[in-house]
Amino acid sequence: MWNFIDDSGSFSWSNKGKSIFCDVTVPDAELPHLERRFLDWKRSVIGQNKRELKGQELTPNQLYTFSYKVLPWTMRDIHITLTGGDTSVT
Repeated sequence: MWNFIDDSGSFSWSNKGKSIFCDVTVPDAELPHLERRFLDWKRSVIGQNKRELKGQELTPNQLYTFSYKVLPWTMRDIHITLTGGDTSVT
């Protein structure tokens, strides 16, 4: 089982805003397929560039294609959990 966590927000004690955490749980057997779909999708967005792709750079269409090409509805073994929190108090 693999667990991937990403976040958004400034994560500062003085930050009054909320931050979002996204956790994706992937079974061992599905990971190679997920990685291949992700790399194929990423290449369709930024070509062979190796840089990190930030969500804020994506168009609505690119976000849509990510959700349907990388995390297809037919894969029920992949679980996504979203959590919001105020990082100034935690």
